[in-house]
Amino acid sequence: MPDFDTYLSPFTWRYGTPAMRRLWSETNKRLLWRQLWVALAEVQSEYGLVKPEQAADLRRHMTEINLPRALEIEAEIQHDLMAEVRTFAEQCPVGGGIIHLGATSIMPTPCVCGQDSNSCSKASRPFCGPWACSSKNGPTPR
Repeated sequence: MPDFDTYLSPFTWRYGTPAMRRLWSETNKRLLWRQLWVALAEVQSEYGLVKPEQAADLRRHMTEINLPRALEIEAEIQHDLMAEVRTFAEQCPVGGGIIHLGATSIMPTPCVCGQDSNSCSKASRPFCGPWACSSKNGPTPR
């Protein structure tokens, strides 16, 4: 079975630390996406766009990463992020229908990758790591 908890590349084994490999792993990438979707749902709940119990359901299942299922869906639809949306939705009977509501596929990518994005919402900024998403000239340390 593949190791989803470490980033796999010839360069990582030569130059990457175990912590760096975990940071860039498939598991961590998908956990960051899920954290972003939960934060988005919680803010939407505050504004009455989704029900609080839907956001709570997402939070309850946020850490239940199922890479084999996500890869199965991805093989069918050829889209890693949407495969994770579907996998997460299958795990959330109450909130599954609201995952990624109002977001685009590119929304989580700049923040998860530590790059700048002028479209980062207030809800996504906690997941941008040490980089703020406010500079139009590139990421700036907080």
